[in-house]
Amino acid sequence: MPTNPQASPRCSVAIVAAGKGVRFGEAVPKQFLTLGDRPVFAHSLRLFDQLPFVNEIVLVVPCDGGLPANCRKWIDELARPAQCVAGGTRRQESVANGLAAMRAGYEVALVHDAARPFPDPEAIAQLARAAADCGGGLLAARSPDTVKRSNADGRVAETLDRDTIWLAQTPQAIRADLVPRAILELNRPEIDVTDEAALLERWGVPVALVESSIHNFKITRAEDLAYAESILK
Repeated sequence: MPTNPQASPRCSVAIVAAGKGVRFGEAVPKQFLTLGDRPVFAHSLRLFDQLPFVNEIVLVVPCDGGLPANCRKWIDELARPAQCVAGGTRRQESVANGLAAMRAGYEVALVHDAARPFPDPEAIAQLARAAADCGGGLLAARSPDTVKRSNADGRVAETLDRDTIWLAQTPQAIRADLVPRAILELNRPEIDVTDEAALLERWGVPVALVESSIHNFKITRAEDLAYAESILK
């Protein structure tokens, strides 16, 4: 853990680009579509490569070999040590493979969705510091809407307090001493978690919430890609 509380801990980053992107409706997964002058995933590569507290980057790609031929080009241009590894059949297995490929020497592991091209650097630094302190963390957005919980027949069961509702995003962070256990559990077939924070919650590990930028949205549909293009312009 860093001795200076304001210094960001050394981080290794897994950028997960192994999904099929079926909701987008294209033959090519959304993270490999072109955004500006490079594929969507390469924007995250460039951003993390510019953060001084990042030691290395692991790009997790589809396990079925569905990798664009020029992917290596974007890895080779980075200043940080970087590598590609194959993902699994589930997102959590892809995350486990990315974590397992990280080399020693990091204090916090960051996991980021390749389909989020614009995470905020200062929020990432704050997240890394928070995770080093308490064990885990994630970037998240406050809910802008009133949130309802439904019952089994599809009717409103209650209205939740919007001030306590957060929408989970990435990066998510795991302190280095917790990573070996995370790798083991993410590979267990009976474990089913939608994000890394949920795994830490199961263990009773505190998970910090760090408010994210409005630009840290996930490209899921065609209109999201168009919005991302407008941000670049």
